[in-house]
Amino acid sequence: MPGSFVSPNIILNVLLGILAGLLIGLGTSLLSKGKDLDIVNSAEEIEEAGYKIIAQIPHYSSLSPMLFDSEKKDEDEEVNRKIVHSFENIQTYLKYGNLDKPLKTILVTSGFNEEGKSTIAANIAWHLSNSDSKVLLVDADLKKPELNKIFKVNATPSLAHYLFRKKELDEIVRKTDNANLDLITCIEFPQNPAVIVTSERMKNFMDTVKEQYDYVIYDSSSLCQLKETSFIAANVDETILVVRKNQSKFIEIAQAESFLSENNIFTFDIVLNDV
Repeated sequence: MPGSFVSPNIILNVLLGILAGLLIGLGTSLLSKGKDLDIVNSAEEIEEAGYKIIAQIPHYSSLSPMLFDSEKKDEDEEVNRKIVHSFENIQTYLKYGNLDKPLKTILVTSGFNEEGKSTIAANIAWHLSNSDSKVLLVDADLKKPELNKIFKVNATPSLAHYLFRKKELDEIVRKTDNANLDLITCIEFPQNPAVIVTSERMKNFMDTVKEQYDYVIYDSSSLCQLKETSFIAANVDETILVVRKNQSKFIEIAQAESFLSENNIFTFDIVLNDV
């Protein structure tokens, strides 16, 4: 039995707590720093990794209109002008960048979510249609469709309704404010969207619209979320992978590249977003 009362050593415990906190903080910091090494920080890093960048999109406010047009005035006209110039560069590349074959059908995808691919797909289609080309923009993202929000229209009737034979093709195509740009929206389809993406009816749809338009732009699910997106890539002329600076990871680009190579697609171009 102790001969006297025993109480905690407050000073010692406080000092030990401070020391433990410092050690945990230091360890967390080192781990975070190690993870940041995989994040895309610059265009130079992407090019050093062997990938080709066709455009860099400047940072824009989340409050900005999602369609950038030289005819529209923005509060920050300098930023808007640079963004428009970037999309004009993409337009030029798609028209004249490949002398071996015309790039009529283009897939815009990403390694993971929140890279900005839907906004970029919409603006690529918008700028191509501004040059007197007849363009169809197709939302083929059955995991997280966004184009109906960008164009502020109802999501239905959609591509899924056509693929399930609920609607005819002319019933799902809708006009936009641009006379040369048509839009097909999409709805979220959680019950195994891979079945739809890889279906023969999807392939027939792609063949049909290719003959009706000068350009067809597909906004798809991200490859790491739905690897069957590479089926669409296998049936288009050009695949664009959207990468967001300070957010996307090189491992996601590598995974996307792996999924594409499974469908014998060994070349794709990168658009670096949010520069």
